[in-house]
Amino acid sequence: MDGQVNRAKQLWENWEHRASQIQELTGSKEDKATLQFKYSYLTKGLNRLSIDPREKEKLYVFAIKNVTAKLQKQLYPNPVIRFFHRLNNLFLEKPAQLFLFKEQKKECLEKLQGQLKSAGLHHFSGNLGRELDFERRKIDLKSLSNLAGDSKLEVKVHLEKVSEGSYRFNGYTASMIDIEGEKKSAFFSAHKNVNLNEAVNILEGRPVYKGHENADGTISHRWLELTYVGKHLEPTHELLSFSPSHTFDLKKTLLENAIQLDFYSIAREAVQRGLEAGNKVEFQINENGRYAVAANPSARTVAFFDIDNKPINLASLKQIIHPAKKETAKELKFIKQKDIQQENHIQINR
Repeated sequence: MDGQVNRAKQLWENWEHRASQIQELTGSKEDKATLQFKYSYLTKGLNRLSIDPREKEKLYVFAIKNVTAKLQKQLYPNPVIRFFHRLNNLFLEKPAQLFLFKEQKKECLEKLQGQLKSAGLHHFSGNLGRELDFERRKIDLKSLSNLAGDSKLEVKVHLEKVSEGSYRFNGYTASMIDIEGEKKSAFFSAHKNVNLNEAVNILEGRPVYKGHENADGTISHRWLELTYVGKHLEPTHELLSFSPSHTFDLKKTLLENAIQLDFYSIAREAVQRGLEAGNKVEFQINENGRYAVAANPSARTVAFFDIDNKPINLASLKQIIHPAKKETAKELKFIKQKDIQQENHIQINR
């Protein structure tokens, strides 16, 4: 649990937020129905805080108890009825509420932990129960880790309260911070279903191919990539989702390139899956070194790179794969004739 959060103070701020919403809708915050709602809301909050109150919360708890006591007298002026109401709350409503609250907390934690693990955010799931205070309307959980090349990865998980003891996972913001302190960030909503490894690939400029569930329950796949928005001098980043109508057949494109190169290793299914996950897939060309291929859905093609991550065109790559054979001229060798032996002479006798 976040020790910096005063849950009792947050409870009162939550009520003030609710009260402003009620006033906007009804134009009043002092009618009997509103007072009844306020009394019920604060009483349930005090019941939750009674489980494990902290020292710094006691002052706010005392103040809220005074408010609820005054509301109780307004709503139940008859002392006998008020007495039985207190007994009912103490022996029936409060135990039932606390039991339901604990069950909701348990169910919420299990669901959130599963969602975080699925999104590759395992490091948040272990201490999640300690981080949630169940009074704040919104919670941001943060982490900072190192990446290769002295860059850092900052992650903020966004949770929003939906009911008492229950939060919804809205997604997370991932930011890459380079050695000079420049930051590149994007928000990955929960329904995009992008895990942290894929998010890093997207932030590094490599698109990812993901399936999305449509309103009718069908699944459609789209490419996701990072794009610049805002002013040119102060650009910000945003996750761009291509329309399902965006025609880019990666499998066909890889095969076409493989045919042109006469090098069919790049058309393997493993290469396609790696590109769809946002990776640069490396391949070896005999003894000529390692090269890589990456998807480029915007241009409806794939791009090739050398070992230094520099782009290389198809013609140059083909020449590396199939170097031209040099024809060497054959040297002419002269064979020295043997000396004519005497015995081979034809002797003519006269």
